Amino acid sequence: MSVKKAGAWWWIIAIFAFIAASFLAEPYALFNPALSRLELNPAFPLHYPLLVAHVLLAAVAQIIGPFQFLNGLRARRPQLHRLLGRIYLLCILLGSISAVAIIIVSLSSFERRAGFAVLAILWLLSAGQAYRAIRQRRIQDHRTWMIRNYAITLVAAMARVMSVFSVLLLLPQRNTTFAGHFDLLLAQAMETGFWIALVLNILFAEWLILSRRKRLDRQQATEAREVA
Repeated sequence: MSVKKAGAWWWIIAIFAFIAASFLAEPYALFNPALSRLELNPAFPLHYPLLVAHVLLAAVAQIIGPFQFLNGLRARRPQLHRLLGRIYLLCILLGSISAVAIIIVSLSSFERRAGFAVLAILWLLSAGQAYRAIRQRRIQDHRTWMIRNYAITLVAAMARVMSVFSVLLLLPQRNTTFAGHFDLLLAQAMETGFWIALVLNILFAEWLILSRRKRLDRQQATEAREVA
C-alpha cells in the first residue's frame, strides 16, 4: 500500500471514529444515569461514574488515534504528535482501569463480561508494548503496536455495526431459537457482533502492518540499489 493510500485509509477511519464516538458517548456526556445503555448496579453507586469515565476516555482515544498515523502530522508537528500520544495512552490507561472496575460490578451476562475483560487486557497490554517501544526508541515497533492498539480501541464502534448484521442474520430464528423474544435475540446479536468486530479489527490491523512492512522493504531495497 502506498503512503498516499495509507493516508486516505486513516482519514476514512478518522471520519468513522468521530461519528461512532459521538454516538457512543452522547448519552453519557449528559451525565444522566437514566440514559445509560447498560444496566447499572444499584448496590454500587460508583458504577455510573466509572462507566461515564470509561466511555468518554475511550471516545477521546478513538478520535485522537487516526491522526497519530498521519505522516504529515508527525513530520511537521512532532511536538503535537507527542502530546496527542501522551493523551491517547493516558486515556487507554485510565480507561482500562475503569473497565476492570465496571466488569467486577456489572450485571451483564458472564459472556459479555468475559468479552469486555479480554478487550480491556488486550487494550492495556498493546498500549504498554507501544509505550515500551517508543521509550526504547524502537520507532517501527512502536508504530506497529499502536496500530494494533487502535484496532482494539475501535472494537466497540465496529461491534455496533456488526451487531446490526448479526440481528439480520438471527431474525429468522426469532420465533424458534428465541421463542419470539426480540430482547434475547438482540442480546445474542450484540455478543456475536462484539466477537466478530474483535476478530475483524485484529485482522485488519495485521493487514495494515504487513502492507506497511512490504512498503518499507521496497523503499530500503530501492535505497540500497541507489547507493550501490
